[in-house]
Amino acid sequence: MKMEQFLCMMGYTEVVQLLSNSANDDERVKRMLETADAEGDTLLHHAAKGEHADVIRLLLASRAFPTNANLYGKIPSDLPEARRLLDTASAGMACQ
Repeated sequence: MKMEQFLCMMGYTEVVQLLSNSANDDERVKRMLETADAEGDTLLHHAAKGEHADVIRLLLASRAFPTNANLYGKIPSDLPEARRLLDTASAGMACQ
């Protein structure tokens, strides 16, 4: 597991924000958001597994793709523990 994935899973919002801010250009942020582990889980999958709404909101605000599927065909909202959080976070993003 990469550091970014661990931080998302554990809910370290401030550190995830710092990493996002330190990526100097949009391409680096995009690459960070799209990077997947051996099972195809992205940072958003990891934040969803950890049920960290603040990290989910941060990743969505950074333009993470909520429809990227892992190797098992699961998108972050398919994870039972995360469906409500992702729906809530997505709704909050639409209001901004």
